[in-house]
Order: sequence, then C-alpha cells, then structure tokens
Amino acid sequence: MVKKIMKKSDFEKENDKNAIALFKYAIIAPIVNNIYETSSKAEFFRQAASKKYTLPNGKQSVLTAGTIKKWYLDYCRYGFDCLKPKARNDAGLSRKIPSNCIDKIQSIKEQFPHITGKAIYNKLIEDGDILASNVSIASLYRFMNSNNLHTHNITERKAFEMEFSNDCWQRRYISWTYYYY
Repeated sequence: MVKKIMKKSDFEKENDKNAIALFKYAIIAPIVNNIYETSSKAEFFRQAASKKYTLPNGKQSVLTAGTIKKWYLDYCRYGFDCLKPKARNDAGLSRKIPSNCIDKIQSIKEQFPHITGKAIYNKLIEDGDILASNVSIASLYRFMNSNNLHTHNITERKAFEMEFSNDCWQRRYISWTYYYY
C-alpha cells in the first residue's frame, strides 16, 4: 500500500498553529482570568499537570507543571501569539553534516553525476571529513534527497531490464532422459 503524501497549504498550517495555541490557552485560562480554585499558582500548575489531555492532532498526552507554567509566563509577557508553535531556524539544513562536507558533496556530485550516495559516504570517511560514528548514511541520503542531489536516469537499465512488462521473454528448456531398466 502506497501512502500519498499531501502537503498542507499555508491556510491549513496557520489553522493548525491556531488550534495548538487555543489548546494551550484553554489550559492556562483559569489562571490568566484569576478564577482558579487552588490555594496557589504552583498548586494550579501541579493540578493541571496531573490530568491527561487530548492534543489537537488527537493524541493523548501528559504535560508537566513546568511546561504549563512556561506557557502562562510566555502568555503574560508576549500575548496569545507566543503560544503558537514557531518554525525552526535551521529548517532544511543538516545538523549532522558539517558545512565543509556539504560543499564537498556538491562538488563530488558535479564531477561525477552518476556516483551513488554510498560511494560519496565512503569517500568522505576515507578523506577524514566525517566519522562514521557521527554521521550515518541515512543522514547523507536525507540531505541528498532534500537538496535534489540524486540523479535518477530512467533510460539506463541493467541487462534484461525492459521499460515495459512483456518486452522480453525467456524460456528455459530442459531435456529429460528416461532410463528404463
């Protein structure tokens, strides 16, 4: 079964962010509006943390008192918008592959366009640019996929590999000799 990956539009992403912010606000609303029934704010945070919550994506989760307190303090300082999740600053960049290796990977791909990711990985290890214990081959493949460094040439085929099914037929003929005694 093949899953079709559908990308969300900007409107849907903004709706998801608003749903998360409203979820956070619903938890801290009693303390923001000063209608909590506990003896202190710390007791409110502990009591709120003892419950199980259903997140906007439908998953069940348990929150810590420190998390709820942080949401409250952020809301008091910066308002409702700080409750929305932030985009990562390093989105699209590899945290494992050093920047000098990124340049080297791109130059290797320019010199040898049909080189495999495994061969690039082995070359980086041989040259001492990366350590196998620090950078996995999956990280390299992920980087190559996100930066369109894979070259998929459809016309190249191995022996007996055809474009369409039934383009090549093979038959195996076995001769049997029967011996009668």
